[in-house]
Amino acid sequence: ISNYIYWHVCLFIEKGNFTEAKRLIDKLSEIADTYENDFTKSLMYQIKLRLLIKYRKLNYVLDEADAAIIFDNKIDLKINAYYAYSLKANIQLILKDIKGAQESLRSAKECQDFIKPVPVYRSCYLLSKFSCELYQFEESKKTDNKIALKHIQKAAFKAGKKVMKHSSKVAYDRTEALRLIGTYYWIAGKPKKAFKWWTASMKQGERLNVKLDLSRTY
Repeated sequence: ISNYIYWHVCLFIEKGNFTEAKRLIDKLSEIADTYENDFTKSLMYQIKLRLLIKYRKLNYVLDEADAAIIFDNKIDLKINAYYAYSLKANIQLILKDIKGAQESLRSAKECQDFIKPVPVYRSCYLLSKFSCELYQFEESKKTDNKIALKHIQKAAFKAGKKVMKHSSKVAYDRTEALRLIGTYYWIAGKPKKAFKWWTASMKQGERLNVKLDLSRTY
């Protein structure tokens, strides 16, 4: 039942139904406490983080991420720790803590060496990784170091290819993936390609009715 609730919360988050998502997260918390179920508690941490990130409710969210990571490591649930580190990197990128995001991604990569991530978790990691590469690409364009710029752009392009390849497995992340590809081409000085990908992102968001990601593309 915990997994059933978890995926329903994911759906409500993407559809923009904060109230119903929050109600079901509280239900997960109740189940975890009543039955002293560590796995359910871990799911509750994860989905609560995703909710806070999607709605940009960033007060105390890093504390929530750290609590999730500590708990998952305590119960040796590396696959969920991998996801929590990836979510934390996402938060840090939003807060412009690039070094922190890079450290979180390294920690996620260390977890990955022991697991086979499910597509949803892998998608979160790849999107955070790509966002981090895009930030570095944009910053490198402000310098005169053409050799470094070429290297960083290549890394960003490679990260984007991985995101697009994987996005076919996780429908509700596809809108964001397409938007980030558009951002890559905008930074690269190719506005026509950027608008092509942003248009694709908007169409995807409208088709799936994922209101929050769609609004960020607009």
